[in-house]
Amino acid sequence: MYDVIIVGAGPAGITAAIYAARKKMKTLVLTRNIGGQAAWSSEIDNYTGFQFVSGVDLAKKFEEHLRMFEVELKENVEVSCIDAVGDVYKVKAAGEVYNSRTVIVASGRQPRVLHVMGEMEFKNRGVTYCATCDAPLFADKDVAVVGGGNSALDAAVQLLTIASRIYMVDISDHIIGDPVMLEKVHSSPKVEFLPKTEVKEILGDKFVTGIRILVEKKQERTIPVEGVFIEIGSSPVKEPACKVKLNEHGEIIVNDRCETNIAGLFAAGDVTSVPEKQIIVAAGQGCIASLTAFKYMSKRKFNEVDNMVNDRGEVYKCSVCGNIVQVMSVGGGTLVCCGKDMEQLSAKSEDQGQEKHVPVIEKTPKGYKVKIGSIAHPMEEKHYIQWMELIADGKSYIEFLKPGMKPEAEFCINAETVSAREYCNLHGLWKSR
Repeated sequence: MYDVIIVGAGPAGITAAIYAARKKMKTLVLTRNIGGQAAWSSEIDNYTGFQFVSGVDLAKKFEEHLRMFEVELKENVEVSCIDAVGDVYKVKAAGEVYNSRTVIVASGRQPRVLHVMGEMEFKNRGVTYCATCDAPLFADKDVAVVGGGNSALDAAVQLLTIASRIYMVDISDHIIGDPVMLEKVHSSPKVEFLPKTEVKEILGDKFVTGIRILVEKKQERTIPVEGVFIEIGSSPVKEPACKVKLNEHGEIIVNDRCETNIAGLFAAGDVTSVPEKQIIVAAGQGCIASLTAFKYMSKRKFNEVDNMVNDRGEVYKCSVCGNIVQVMSVGGGTLVCCGKDMEQLSAKSEDQGQEKHVPVIEKTPKGYKVKIGSIAHPMEEKHYIQWMELIADGKSYIEFLKPGMKPEAEFCINAETVSAREYCNLHGLWKSR
């Protein structure tokens, strides 16, 4: 059981993890990569404490700082589901289920791309998605800004005092945006507007040398530029969280404490509704989210059990019958034998030489049977069907039923793998009344 699971390892996620570790919270970070969008910037000169640093180097600094603490980090992992079950959050990623008291979503944003030839090839070599980060690199150079909204206008305004010439390329017939920014851009002799124009290809050798465009769907033209600012917007990387409220832009709505509408679920950084998507803003939010999560835990009494199954390979023993089982798949919950929670022996399969009993269901000419080692227990087909239906429905607990008998115990079951949650000892499972 973790105190906090952090989704994402950009400026917000890493900062949240560092603050959580300093509070001695058991922390797990699940992320696709380290650094997030910050790692994409060629040069960064507006992050406090660094007169100049590349995005890659800043991301390395973030990671080095994080690894100074006891934080579990899993990279190249995509979260598929975040769900709440009572006081426990279940986070599914890469086929595993992780349990936590709190979750911080810091998955960031991803820029919308043009999907044209040369775009990925020349990313960070003339193609950029952030004027705030990279505009100073194009001093006295000709550039193209692709887009027709406020993002494109903001990029153009930043480039007015830097670039030599700016081509505003927009597929629509006119740019729509803030009137003040529109006036600044329109009044500059540096800017040439290209409405009803589509970028077909980004050209270059080692770096960008130009763009091939289609004007009004009939005239092809090549424009020599050294920089291409793609400003067609971005979208938040929303991990599937349970009923979290989003704004009209698909961003997670948070208050000034990074709280969402769901208790115990927090969000930070560019994925949230907080304005100004900057590295330093995201880092500050990561700090707030982590401290808020700590205060939430400190003031709340949780009802989850301490011996919840967390990982494959864990070994449990029944204190009544002495039976020992090993977890094969994790779905949350506890293992119960003889009516009591089983005690964990170890996190590995060293079982002190005792026999493991893993039930196996076999179909015979006379019906079904549950076999444990050399001992087989008959099972009527209707009970087998009922068992499998409960497994398919993902029920947390199940009872064996048989006419004329009464159930002796219940056990926790994983909806995906029967053997991981089957009742560990069927000897004397049904007692006569």
